[in-house]
Amino acid sequence: MSNTQDTLRIGLVGTAFARQAQRGGLANYFRQLVRHLAESDPENHYTLLLHPHSAALFQVDAPNFHTRVVPIPGRQAHYWEQLLLPLVLAALPLDLVHFVGFPAVLAQRKPTVITLHDLSYKALPHLRGDWLSRFHWRFFGDLGARRADHVITISEHSRRDIQRLLGIPAERISVIYEAPAPIFRPITPESARAIARDTYGIAGRYLLFVGTLQPTKNLARLIDAYALARQRAGVAPALVIVGQKGWDFADLFARVRALELEDQVLFTGYVPDDDLPALYSGAEAFVLPSLYEGFGLPVLEAMACGAPVITSTVTSLPEVVGDAALLVDPMDTDALAGALAQICTDAALRQRLRLAGLARAAQFSWRRCAEETLAVYQRVATAQRYGLLKPAGLKAGTGSSSPGWRR
Repeated sequence: MSNTQDTLRIGLVGTAFARQAQRGGLANYFRQLVRHLAESDPENHYTLLLHPHSAALFQVDAPNFHTRVVPIPGRQAHYWEQLLLPLVLAALPLDLVHFVGFPAVLAQRKPTVITLHDLSYKALPHLRGDWLSRFHWRFFGDLGARRADHVITISEHSRRDIQRLLGIPAERISVIYEAPAPIFRPITPESARAIARDTYGIAGRYLLFVGTLQPTKNLARLIDAYALARQRAGVAPALVIVGQKGWDFADLFARVRALELEDQVLFTGYVPDDDLPALYSGAEAFVLPSLYEGFGLPVLEAMACGAPVITSTVTSLPEVVGDAALLVDPMDTDALAGALAQICTDAALRQRLRLAGLARAAQFSWRRCAEETLAVYQRVATAQRYGLLKPAGLKAGTGSSSPGWRR
């Protein structure tokens, strides 16, 4: 390493976040990580590698942060990244590179950290879009993760999946939790109702879902369960579904029409972060019945705003919510309908979950996330300095011993 021992030159790669992509959970992770690194680390030097369409969204006003815009073509952007980014990175004097928008590019030789949120593309491949998308993730995703010097992931569940499905030793993986952004806090009922009514046409009581419209979110079963709860228990609140369109979403609208719920189920489309606290705060309950989550940040956002939460018994979600939510088998439509009916009719349960959720959300911190991420950078840099990093081709095997510096 040619830099001084105390100061690192770190590249944060966020070229994957372009156009609509900045609205997703991965882009939110990048935005909050950059912001809190800038607040907590004035010493090291950071270069943000950004897509021209979204560069302005991620820049921070800090003297040790600089931006390099990388013009990645729009068509087949993931493959252009694999070709162009190695040339850009080779020309920059960086001590290590953190690929925040997984997967990493393969043809670069600087010490590498990646953030791998989950392995849904391996655990549920049939729900991950077309064959080209699945090939991209299985080839570049698997190989990029195995070649990385260190993998950051966001839950113990994801760590176990990474060990089991990719064969990466535990010593090369760090679990660093996400957190709700500071804007997520309870809004007064009057303000919440006004924003819901005047901006989104939501009048009266409502149940809320927030997330991308895609199969892993289990929305078809949520709609069926909602219809069942209305039929069996007279559940009155509307169902508000917030989120941009992902893939395989068209059947959701047809399902609502077939169940004659057009007046009860509202699709808002994308909602900016500034309005989400009001929608969370005004909801009777927040529902996230996902089949797979690497973390499930919306449940913590909802809790931080005082919304009672119903979520799944699977993957990372029980780990994230603890005992502060109503847990339900996401494959059981009857059980989900029962949970919706219970939370709509039991005011004492809603109040208990509201208080427990506020306390649970307060345990998570973006500042701590940034500090723990910086500690990973320092360990990787130290290992590089003392020649402890293995060449890329030697990291992929399973069961290999790893240097003691790795967490």
